[in-house]
Amino acid sequence: IIPIFFMGSVIGSLKTNFFITSVIFVLIALLAVSLFGFLVNRVGRREFGISSLPLFKAFVSNWTENLNAPLEGFFERLGSEQDVKLSILAFRTGEKI
Repeated sequence: IIPIFFMGSVIGSLKTNFFITSVIFVLIALLAVSLFGFLVNRVGRREFGISSLPLFKAFVSNWTENLNAPLEGFFERLGSEQDVKLSILAFRTGEKI
């Protein structure tokens, strides 16, 4: 928004309504982004007990940059150790399984 204030010297005089309208739209945009972030994080806290945006950031870093540690940290906090029974069925034909 700062460069807009200096446009008047290049273009000519800008009306006061332009500045007021610009400030109002910037404030509305900031309010909308803040509200969206709050609502997304609230869902994550309610469902999993952690904020959603850091979890999404860890997922994207794992997906795009192949960084496993951030996402694994979330899985460690969310998961619990369980004893699981495992059964395997194998068929042999000669020497091969």
